[in-house]
Amino acid sequence: MDIENTRLLLQVLNMVGTVVIGCWMYLEKRNDKTNVRIDALTGRVEQADRALMEIKGAAQGQLRLDDLTKVYDRINGIDRKLSEMTGEFRGVSDTLKLLVNKITEKGLQ
Repeated sequence: MDIENTRLLLQVLNMVGTVVIGCWMYLEKRNDKTNVRIDALTGRVEQADRALMEIKGAAQGQLRLDDLTKVYDRINGIDRKLSEMTGEFRGVSDTLKLLVNKITEKGLQ
């Protein structure tokens, strides 16, 4: 191997080494950016968790049996009204069926 081939080989090795180091640095910087994003997200999640715990703590002493009774009474009232409306709609449906039958009978005569 003469000196020219040795120089060419060294230049190629130098270029390959530079490319490898450049790729490694790019990937390392990208990982740093990802870690920064993860740290920021972790901080936001912890802040939301603290706020949720504060709300939960504030609500612990406020829920009483009277409140639940009011909620259940309201649910039962809505259930009764819904049952009444269902019955009324059945009545309307039956009336419409009778009307259609009468109209059909008149049309056939």
